[in-house]
Amino acid sequence: MISFPHCNLPVIKYDVFKLETKKLYNTPGIYAWRCKINNKYLVGETINLKNRIPNHLTYLKNGEANKKFLKDFTKYGPENFELIIYEEGSSCGDFMYRKQIEKQLSTELSLLGLCYNSITCETHTERPKGEFPSSPGVYCIRCVVNNARYYGETEQRRGLAGRISKWKSKLRANKEKILSMQEDWNFFGEENFEFLVIEEGPEWLDKEKRLKREEELCSLHVQEGGVLYNVFMKQKRPPSIPLKSKEVTLRNQTKEFRSYISTINKGRENVNRKAVFAESNIYLSIQEAAESLNISPVLVRKKIQKQLYRYATTEEIQQEKERRTTLNVGPIRLETMKKQKGQAKRCRIHGVDFNSLSEAALSLGISVQAISKNLSEKREGYFFIDEHGNPME
Repeated sequence: MISFPHCNLPVIKYDVFKLETKKLYNTPGIYAWRCKINNKYLVGETINLKNRIPNHLTYLKNGEANKKFLKDFTKYGPENFELIIYEEGSSCGDFMYRKQIEKQLSTELSLLGLCYNSITCETHTERPKGEFPSSPGVYCIRCVVNNARYYGETEQRRGLAGRISKWKSKLRANKEKILSMQEDWNFFGEENFEFLVIEEGPEWLDKEKRLKREEELCSLHVQEGGVLYNVFMKQKRPPSIPLKSKEVTLRNQTKEFRSYISTINKGRENVNRKAVFAESNIYLSIQEAAESLNISPVLVRKKIQKQLYRYATTEEIQQEKERRTTLNVGPIRLETMKKQKGQAKRCRIHGVDFNSLSEAALSLGISVQAISKNLSEKREGYFFIDEHGNPME
């Protein structure tokens, strides 16, 4: 019988046929499948026993499990196998701890010839040159040509190996969101990028410690005059602010978010902007035209559709840019055009007078659209009133 000195809990055994009726918990743990005929074990670890064990049974049905174990499982039948839970709970929350115990247990069984596992584990064996460890740590992606760098940290299941592999996949597929890095990768080629492990090992499991080290490396590189690919440093992280309405949530039209977007897009030309020829002047975007003409962007687009305005040609855009550069001026503003605001409508709702629909909506806690609909349908208790407080027909 196999010993397990690290476990203070009693060993729990489940028959394969009765496994579905037993209660498995959403907890990390260390387990083994045991063949009752030859007393061999297949040892494993997982972050979630309730998910892992049913998946294991599915793999067996599909023929995707360990080949030696699958051969005996098919030969002897499921009635001659049992699941043994050696340890579960918060004590198994650490990935490095689970892998260490799994290897110790697999090694002990292999020496007795009672293990299906191959007992090779990337985390605990010396890795070949050029590969990366499956442990948490801090890494660097460096462009050899311009010495631009990206510093990052990770603690995912496959550690640095998994994180760096994901980076390579995204860059090769041209799907990286850090445009400056993706552009350099496309221009200089993969052969001019190197992936470096700065810190690694179980002592880097603490996320705060990794983030602090990442920030130190970023600051040091900037002080030395280097270029960073990192864009979400402290001064460029999205602000944490309450979003109070659907409009704000969908369009991020708050002062803080507009400032944040402006910071990360500074110096980057927006390829989606369309220059406009309006009122005999050239404006480099619809938003700029709206602000300069004192009207809304929606109205600018409507006038373009009605052919009162039009999109500017490439030559006109170039001439306008040269004019602004030469004279050191901005867009031409027409102060004579004023934005017309709608006049507030007074209303009376269940005997209470309001100076506008917005005031009524705020007071009653319902939407302006709901109040407007009730007023237009002339529901009981809803009236428009004139300046003297008399109901209007």
